[in-house]
Amino acid sequence: MALSRRDFLKGAGSAAGAAALSYFALKAWKGGSGTLPRSASRYDRVILLGIDGVDPCILDMLIGEGVAPNFARLRDSGAGGARGTVGTLQTVVPPQSPVVWCTLATGMNPGKHGVFDFIHRDPKRPSPFLSISRTGGGGILRSPKYVKPRRNPAFWNVLSDYDVPVSALRWPVTFPPEDINGRMLSGLGAPGLRGTLGDYTFYTSDEAGHPDVPGGRLVEVRARDRRIETSIRGPRVRGVTGTSNVTIPMVIEWTGSGVTVTIADQSAALATGDWSDWTRVRFPVGGRKTAAGIVKFHLIEREPAFKLYMTALEPDPLEPPFPLATPDGYAAELAGDIGTYHTLGMPEDTKALNEHVLSPEAFLQQCGEVTEERFSMFWNEFERFDEGLLAFVFDTSDRIQHMFWAENELDANFKPTRLSPAIRDHYLIMDRFVGELLGQMRDRTALIAFSDHGFTSFDTAFDLNGWLVTEGFMTLTEDPARKEDAERAFYNLVDWPRTTAYGCGFSSVYFNLKEREGNGIVASPETETLGREIAARLADYKDPATGQKPIHRVYTRGEIYHGGELAEAPDLVVGFRPGYRMNWQTAIGGVSSEILSPNDKRWSGDHIVDPSFVPGTILTNVPLDLTGAAAADIAPTALALLGVPHSADTDGRPLELKEP
Repeated sequence: MALSRRDFLKGAGSAAGAAALSYFALKAWKGGSGTLPRSASRYDRVILLGIDGVDPCILDMLIGEGVAPNFARLRDSGAGGARGTVGTLQTVVPPQSPVVWCTLATGMNPGKHGVFDFIHRDPKRPSPFLSISRTGGGGILRSPKYVKPRRNPAFWNVLSDYDVPVSALRWPVTFPPEDINGRMLSGLGAPGLRGTLGDYTFYTSDEAGHPDVPGGRLVEVRARDRRIETSIRGPRVRGVTGTSNVTIPMVIEWTGSGVTVTIADQSAALATGDWSDWTRVRFPVGGRKTAAGIVKFHLIEREPAFKLYMTALEPDPLEPPFPLATPDGYAAELAGDIGTYHTLGMPEDTKALNEHVLSPEAFLQQCGEVTEERFSMFWNEFERFDEGLLAFVFDTSDRIQHMFWAENELDANFKPTRLSPAIRDHYLIMDRFVGELLGQMRDRTALIAFSDHGFTSFDTAFDLNGWLVTEGFMTLTEDPARKEDAERAFYNLVDWPRTTAYGCGFSSVYFNLKEREGNGIVASPETETLGREIAARLADYKDPATGQKPIHRVYTRGEIYHGGELAEAPDLVVGFRPGYRMNWQTAIGGVSSEILSPNDKRWSGDHIVDPSFVPGTILTNVPLDLTGAAAADIAPTALALLGVPHSADTDGRPLELKEP
C-alpha cells in the first residue's frame, strides 16, 4: 500500500509511529527523488567510534588505575551538563566480528542481515567460503561481480534516503563499497590483489628454518655475487592455457649493511631491521591492462641466512583495480590528503607473527603504523564533518589482543589482573586519541564509543568434526591421522551417505539435510530430534585432562534468529567456555583424530565463545539509559539522535535519553 506524505508525517510525529514505518515503504514513497522529512533533532552531529575488541573489564581496570583519564572523562561527561554513561554492550550469537558488525550497522539479527560466521558453505557440494569477501564470477581482476555479504539496509542507507550526510570509514563488511550520501572506505573484507584477505611473501635462503610457513608464502632464493634475482607473484589471470598467477621480476642487491630492492623503476633501500616505505608495483593482466598495487618490505636478516618479508599485495589507492571506496575517486583523494595507506581489510599481519616470520617487535611496528594511518584518516574526515553522522572503526586493538593475550596475568575467570605491555600501551594510545577528540568536538555533537565484543583466552582447540565422528554423527572414508592437513580439509574425507551432521566455520553445525545438501540423508522431521541429541551430548562432553566442559551452550537457529535469511543459518551454533575455541581446521571442513589439542600458536586470545563471556563496551557523552544495551541498539540510537526513524524491521531499539 502506498504511503502518503500526510500519513508519513503523522507517523513520524511520535516515536512509536516512526518505529512502525517500514524502510522499504519509505523507499517506495520517496521513489528515488525528494527528501524524506526528519523530526526535530536534539543533535546536529553523531560520531560512532568503533574500537574493535575493547574489553569492559580491561577498560574498568585502566580507568580505576587512573591511567585512562580520557575514557573516564567520556564516561563522566554529558551533553548540556548532564552526566554521561558507561556500560557493557551485549554482543551477538556468535560473537564473530563480521556477524556483530553487521548487527551494529543494521540493528538486526543475523537471520535478517544474512552473515552468520566468518565461513559459510555451499550446501550442494558442500564447499566452505569466506562470507565477507566473495565474487560472483570472473575472478578478482576480470570483470568481477562482487557479492555484498549483508542482505539488508544499514544506517548509512537509511540516512542517505533522508539526505542526511553520512561517512563510514573502515567499518567491517563494507566491501564492495556502497553508494551513499557521503563517503565510504571499505574495511574488513576488502581483499588484496591476489583476491585473498591477505597473504605475505617470505624470501629466504634458509631452507629448513621455517617449517611453519606454508609453501604458497615461502620463496627460496640464492645470493650470487651479493645479488638475488627473484620475482613477485601477482594476481591470477585467465589466458589461453588456463588461469595462472602473473609475476614480475625483482632484484635484491647488497648495499653497505643492507640491501636495495628494485622492481621496475621503483627501489627501496633497507638496513637490517628496517621497514621500507611504500613501493608501487604493476602487473600485466591482459591486453594493455595492468593492476596497480603497493607493498612494503622488512629486512629481517641479510646474513648468514637471507630473510626478507613482503606484505600482502594491496590495491593502490591512487588507481585501485576494483572499487574500494565511494564516491568514485575518494580512495585516491584520501591518498592525496594523507599519503599512501593500507587498503587491505586486515593489514596487521597476524599470520606472519603466528608463523614466526615477523618478530613481536616488527609486528607491533606494523600495528603502530596502521593506527597512526587511521588517526590521519579520521582527522581528515573530521575536519569537514559539519552535520550528519561520522562512523569510523579502529580495529588494531583486536589484532594486538589476539596475539599478546598470553602475556596477561589472569584471574580464575580468564580476565586480566595485569596486562601485557603491548595491550596496555594500545589501550592508552586510544585513550589519548579520545581525549583529543573530546577537546575538538562542537556543541550538539553526540559521541558513542563502543566495541563489538570483549576478549578471553584461547588455550585449547576443539575439533568439532572429530567429535562428530566419535559420536557417530559423521563417518569418514579414511583415517585422518594418515593424512596431511590439506588432505583432511574441505570435507575430503567425509563419507556423506553415512553422515548426519558436519561442522563449518568457527561456531556452526549443519545437518546433512535431504533436498538442501547435495548428498543429504536426514529427513526434515528428524532434525528436531537430531539437534537435541547433538546439543545434549556436546553440553555433556568433558575435557579428559581437566574434567571441564568446553561447551557452555548450544543454540538452535530458531532460538536466536528470525527473518528472511533464516534458511541460510546454521542449524546449531556452539557457544564455548573461556579457554576453548573451535580449531582452525574445522572451520574449513577439516577433521583430525584428536578432539582437543593445545593451542600452541601466538594467537592466544579470542572472543568466539559464548557471548555471555565477552560483552562489548559502550561509552557516550549522551545521557542514555544503557540498561540492557545491545549491539542491535547502536544503529537505531544513532538514527534517533539525528531525528530519523528506524525501520519497523529493526530488532534493536533507540536507547532512551535520561533526564539531566
